Amino acid sequence: MDLFRKLRETGLAVLPISALVLALGWGVADFSASLAGWFAVGSALVVAGLALFLMGVDLGVSRVGERCGAALTEKKSLALMLGVAFAIGLVVTVAEPDIQVFGDQVHGAFPGLGKRTVVGAIALG
Repeated sequence: MDLFRKLRETGLAVLPISALVLALGWGVADFSASLAGWFAVGSALVVAGLALFLMGVDLGVSRVGERCGAALTEKKSLALMLGVAFAIGLVVTVAEPDIQVFGDQVHGAFPGLGKRTVVGAIALG
C-alpha cells in the first residue's frame, strides 16, 4: 500500500469540506485567525489519521475478511453463513456510536424504555 496515495485520497475527501467550513467561518461566523489555524491543523491531522487507518484496513482487516469469507463459502452451509452474518451484524450494530446516542435519547424521552432495550431491538432487527 502506498501511503502517499492514501494521503491523496483522504485529502481529496476531507479538504474540500474543510475549505468550505473555513470560508463559512470567515464569512459568516467571524473566526479568529487563531481558531482558523487550529482548525487547519486539526483538518491535516484528520487527513493523516484517516490515511493511516485506511492503510491498516487494507493491510490487515480486508485480507482477514476475504479469507474468512472464502472459508465460509467453501463450507457450503447456508445456516452457517446466515448465522455468521447475523452475529457480525449484531455486534457491529451494538458497537455503532450513533445507535448508542439514539438509545440515550430514546431513554431520555421515555424513561421506562431502557437504552439497552432500544439498542438490542435495533441490533436484532
